[in-house]
Amino acid sequence: MGLGSAVNRLKESKAKSKVIILLTDGVNNSGFIDPKTATELAKELAIKVYTIGIGTNGMADFPL
Repeated sequence: MGLGSAVNRLKESKAKSKVIILLTDGVNNSGFIDPKTATELAKELAIKVYTIGIGTNGMADFPL
């Protein structure tokens, strides 16, 4: 939901460059927008998303 909210706030921006820095533990535990849908919206709107993973022990899953 955090990524979806950030995309929503930036979609009307007239800035030359739009960037979201997403801090995540990798778990989608609330919200109405699927993370993949929010990612696709960011891509369509040319919003760059930099993700920083935190809060896990050991190896974290990374989708390819």
